[in-house]
Amino acid sequence: MPSLMVASRLSTTGVSIDVLDPPGEDDLWDGESEEFDALLSEDPGPRNWASGKPTFEQFYARQREFLGVGEFQPSEAELEAAHTEYEASVGELPVIFQIPEDGKKWLFRILARNAAHSVLRFAGDNTSASQFASPRTADLQRLPLDDPAPDWQTFTVSSESNIDSHRFVGVKYSMPLPNGASLEIFRGVEKGMYESLREGRVSAYVRRAHQLRDSWASVTAGAGANGPRHQAVSVGSDGTGLRIRVV
Repeated sequence: MPSLMVASRLSTTGVSIDVLDPPGEDDLWDGESEEFDALLSEDPGPRNWASGKPTFEQFYARQREFLGVGEFQPSEAELEAAHTEYEASVGELPVIFQIPEDGKKWLFRILARNAAHSVLRFAGDNTSASQFASPRTADLQRLPLDDPAPDWQTFTVSSESNIDSHRFVGVKYSMPLPNGASLEIFRGVEKGMYESLREGRVSAYVRRAHQLRDSWASVTAGAGANGPRHQAVSVGSDGTGLRIRVV
């Protein structure tokens, strides 16, 4: 599992981005599949890490690394300008959590379990998702679409649907339209990946996600070309799919 990850979150107030980049170039975990699944079978519990805004030294070192001038000695004028820039922007800089070397395995376990939990929740299978729940995620009992508005006529959990040539398991919503048609939304997970996660085999899920990663662009294009005219399809690299169509 790679150590550098970027997560974005869309909300009504804007888009926030979190970057996870522990020190060093090593992956967070590298081992056999059996060890992988055993490592994720239990919640590792909470950890407290030191956090805070980056210091000027951290800010300047990262800036110089980004510009590719790390090997050159800065002049006093450059340092003064950098200090001014740092002081002006420090309030907007992200909070940095200091991850010690012995915390990498803990971080890997938390990230992998949260990913499995999120994917199963997306498929509407909250029961299976609970095996990967942490105290923090357990507080989030439902997703917004888990409680549809009264206008939604049907709400089907554990529904199966084809998106192009792939079978997905998830939740289907349907709402009648004034012209006699219906607006249908389906959200789910590729069936093989879903079944692996449901059985707690995260390593098998990761392998299948890697195998299918390059196929999703053609699936989206195929669904658009071969499906109904009023249809939009999106499939993520994690195997989650969303289809909106008028039927």
